[in-house]
Amino acid sequence: MKKILDTIKSQIPKEINGFFCIKTQEVLIPHMEIGIECLIHDISDLNLFFETILKLVEIEVKEINSISHILGVSVDTVKEAVVDMVSSDYISVSANVLGITKKGKEVLKSKKTIEIKKKNLNKVMVNLITGKISDGSNIKTAKVGKSSTCLAEEITVDKIFLDNNYSSINQVYQVQQENDSAYGRKGITKELYKIVDTYYQKLVYVENEVIFYKSDDLADLQIQFATDVNDTYSNCLYRQLKDEIHPCLENLFEKSRDFARKLAACPSQLDPLLNAVTKKVKAELYNKVDVADVDLSLFESRRYAVVDREYIDYFTHSDEFRFDNLLIYTNRINSMLNHKVFFEIERIMENKNVVIMYNEEEFYATETLKYFLGRKQNKNLFILPSNNIDKTVICFDPALIIEVKEEIVHMFEKPICYKVSIVDFDKSNLKHWVDEIQEKYDLMKILQPSNNINNHQKRPKNNGYV
Repeated sequence: MKKILDTIKSQIPKEINGFFCIKTQEVLIPHMEIGIECLIHDISDLNLFFETILKLVEIEVKEINSISHILGVSVDTVKEAVVDMVSSDYISVSANVLGITKKGKEVLKSKKTIEIKKKNLNKVMVNLITGKISDGSNIKTAKVGKSSTCLAEEITVDKIFLDNNYSSINQVYQVQQENDSAYGRKGITKELYKIVDTYYQKLVYVENEVIFYKSDDLADLQIQFATDVNDTYSNCLYRQLKDEIHPCLENLFEKSRDFARKLAACPSQLDPLLNAVTKKVKAELYNKVDVADVDLSLFESRRYAVVDREYIDYFTHSDEFRFDNLLIYTNRINSMLNHKVFFEIERIMENKNVVIMYNEEEFYATETLKYFLGRKQNKNLFILPSNNIDKTVICFDPALIIEVKEEIVHMFEKPICYKVSIVDFDKSNLKHWVDEIQEKYDLMKILQPSNNINNHQKRPKNNGYV
């Protein structure tokens, strides 16, 4: 159970006095990955031959023949160097007499030369909420799907924005040089001179997480992001929700009006005994540095989930405990089973029986199951449509059973659903439910080795998998 305990412990959000956490949800932060066409100063050590000529000119040795004699090189060699130095504006020439320019004096003093070159600066990342500019080479971006929730972009990346953030872009260039060089900061030999424009722009997203807190006594809500300097993301989300809701934020809210009204009409209260046990488990996890010291008998008591994603953690770490069959009984396929859970179901059904009993009247439920689980045959998967399922129970038989209920709160008069799970390791409670389901769906017969899921179990007429 160590991985499960470690994961749950890491997911416990910080506490806010007078509030308790009811929901966590992934929210994607928009970034613009850009390539910048620019001019740079390529800084290098001054050529020793050039340095010597400049020093001689500075002390009034100005004739090419005299310089040739002192250095012991041919006149033609000095003339070739002079041509290059004139083109770099280090010296001037008049009738074979040399003069040192202002730039030549500066170069001689610093012993560095600066050459202007064209450069395409790649993978510059602009946070479209905060405006922060950073090196995007090691920033992990997230895939965006139809069920994703994203903040809407608030910053436009154009030439004016780039010019106003010249110093930040130059800093990114310094970082990239340092990272690309075996010499670290000593490898920084170039600096930004002028920004021409962007030559590519690509909208990408970075994962973050919003945490919803509900007050102990009232229906007041607070939101915080897992990573959020100066509450910039929280304030942005409030602002974007308060105004007209952006399409990219619609997935924060419950889409089924009938379901939202049903929950709002019958609010439930937390069981004080279960809640007391949950608080003890949370404190046990929070206070123990090593989860190996956690009291397992307390953790395996009947209780509420410590975090709203705890039921998903058992899918992710199902190798941590023994079970024979995974039974999923739900009327909310699209709410309970996200793409990460389906990925784990595919892994589990390689070696275990998986039975999914779902309400075929749920909007798009059949299509969701086909999309995630209908792509290849598996003898261990059984999907059973029904029309009389009104709750969600997830059972890792015979290890544990989880009943996942949903509650509702409102934010800016929009319904937000959150999950309240009861986790139970008591095998007698589990067996009672399994016996009922086995009888109702004739599971003993379904789970015979000869059955195959993609020939889904035949149900009575009008109740089959279409």
